[in-house]
Amino acid sequence: MLIYLYDGSFEGLLNAIAAAMERRQKPDRISNNSKEEEGLFLEKVRIKTDSRQAALFLEKIKQKFPYKVLQNALLLFLSEMEDFELVVFDYLNLIFQYGAQIFNNLSNESILKAHRMCQKVILETHRLKGLIRFKELKDGFLYAPIEPDHNVLQLIAPHFTRRLASQKWMIHDLKRGIGAFYQNGKWKALEIEGKNILLSEEENGYQELWKTYFETIAIAERKNPALQKRFMPKRYWKYLVEKSL
Repeated sequence: MLIYLYDGSFEGLLNAIAAAMERRQKPDRISNNSKEEEGLFLEKVRIKTDSRQAALFLEKIKQKFPYKVLQNALLLFLSEMEDFELVVFDYLNLIFQYGAQIFNNLSNESILKAHRMCQKVILETHRLKGLIRFKELKDGFLYAPIEPDHNVLQLIAPHFTRRLASQKWMIHDLKRGIGAFYQNGKWKALEIEGKNILLSEEENGYQELWKTYFETIAIAERKNPALQKRFMPKRYWKYLVEKSL
């Protein structure tokens, strides 16, 4: 079994894919170094991350193909789904072989799989833009905890940069230990340790008001739990103030 090992970054993955394509090899798996496996019949190829080479590969994709190709490659990387690295390889390898005309060829199994994975990331990004609930902290920051299936923090942060431009806020991905921190017109990604937060004195009152409002406007005869779960899956309810009634 041929395994390409990389450092887990998007740049590193591009280096691994470029190397495999140049060597005309088809890896059985492309894996993060931290998840390395041992085995008698494993052939491992360690790929060093080279920012310059990754940039050159990116530029080649931009010049030869529509921007959507690169966008989909990034969405696949952020999906963090099983064997996503190999899906990115198959996707880009096919496009380099057959050109942009295969981009929308959903009869191809690899292209179809890539498109479906991208749609899952896009759907979760769209949902979270509407489902994120901020809490006011003692230091005046607005704080929102999330635990998304996919690594979508960098996709949702620009939305709140525009929507809450005059505020100070942080969106905390508890699952990955990272956060998007916004202040003075700019946001940046941070690694975050720990989950302890101190709410402002007014926050509990705000939450009670929101719960009361939610109960008041609800029309009992129109309740449709199945439809609600479809548009607002239960895995997101944990951080929704109105669902903690």
